[in-house]
Amino acid sequence: MPTKIRLSAKRALVTGGSRGIGAASSLALAQLGCDISISYRHDAQAASAVTSGCARLRTWLRCIGSAWPWCRA
Repeated sequence: MPTKIRLSAKRALVTGGSRGIGAASSLALAQLGCDISISYRHDAQAASAVTSGCARLRTWLRCIGSAWPWCRA
C-alpha cells in the first residue's frame, strides 16, 4: 500500500545523516517531500553521496560538516 504522508513545507535536521540510519532517514524524509539538513562529523564522502541522493529528489538540502576537535564521541 503506498504511503499518503507528504512532508512538503516541513524541514528536518538529521544528525549523523551521512551513514547508516541517519542516511536512510535523510533519504526517506526527502522522498516524502521534506527539506533536509544533514550533519556529519568526519565522513564528507558519505555525506556527499547522501546529498546527491536527496538532490535528485529536488528537495532543499544543506550539509553541515564538523571537524571541530571538541566534537569527539
